[in-house]
Amino acid sequence: EAKVALKMADAHLLHRIEYARILGELAASKTKLLEEEVLFLKYERNLDVIKSFLEQTFYIQPELLSKVEDWLELPSYEIKEKALMRLCINDRENAATYLAATDGIQGTFGHNVRVNWLFLNIALNNGENQEELVAFSSPAYDFFTRMSAFGALEQLGIVNDQIAANAFGSLLQGNRKLRNAGRDFIKTMSEDKASNKVFQEWINRNGQLLLTDELKTVEQLTGFIPKD
Repeated sequence: EAKVALKMADAHLLHRIEYARILGELAASKTKLLEEEVLFLKYERNLDVIKSFLEQTFYIQPELLSKVEDWLELPSYEIKEKALMRLCINDRENAATYLAATDGIQGTFGHNVRVNWLFLNIALNNGENQEELVAFSSPAYDFFTRMSAFGALEQLGIVNDQIAANAFGSLLQGNRKLRNAGRDFIKTMSEDKASNKVFQEWINRNGQLLLTDELKTVEQLTGFIPKD
């Protein structure tokens, strides 16, 4: 009987997770959720169900904003990250309040909450805390944090000499995911003339410090080579 009860509970949970996913897809299309659908989300407590909804939509209708505010307090860094982003997007007037409430939270592996917080703060507050985000792309941090930082910097369209150093440095690391993240960042950002100039000037100044094999790797991955 206990096994049957557990299977029924699991099935019920999976049904709720799937239902939340469907509601998230509806919300993403800006279809107004029905009262009973809103109530389902307001009374839901399971973290996986809540995450399923948030993963599917960036749009939060007004009736749900206060509940998403509550979700900032849940013991899940993934939910904190997603809830913060969605609140700041959908309620710009109170974005400063949401950022103040989550300032200092680092998150789990990869500093997921802090990187997201920095992205929002820079985007909404004219570049404040940019140095901290740049630092996250440096060798001082784990590869996942660096990858996340490159992603945020790309979305913000920020490139400077230190970022160029961190990006080119990532190409010479043993972690393939980090190398790919650095390569993609350089390739995408170099489409902008000003950013391309920053990358080229960095490699011109620092190319002589790299070994022949390292220069070859940089050229193969990005196309950049030192020029006179």
